[in-house]
Amino acid sequence: MAIIFNLGSEPKKLAKKPKPARQKPVKPIPSKKADTEKPATKLGRPPTGNAKALVSLRLDADVVEAYKATGKGWRSRINDDLRKSLGL
Repeated sequence: MAIIFNLGSEPKKLAKKPKPARQKPVKPIPSKKADTEKPATKLGRPPTGNAKALVSLRLDADVVEAYKATGKGWRSRINDDLRKSLGL
């Protein structure tokens, strides 16, 4: 069993389709010499002498609320209290 499609005038339309216009060739971008380029500046804060470790810690809600009640810098105060308790 063969399937026959009625193409009608489709091949003629495809044959008469205009060709796209030629485009000018793209000029390559000149590469810069590495010795003449400025080094990329790093974003963000400058590094400090004592890098801190990022940790995820679950604390009791009342402990967190007590530190938050002391105002700004409560996270630093937790760090200070931990250092005192460890004798560091």
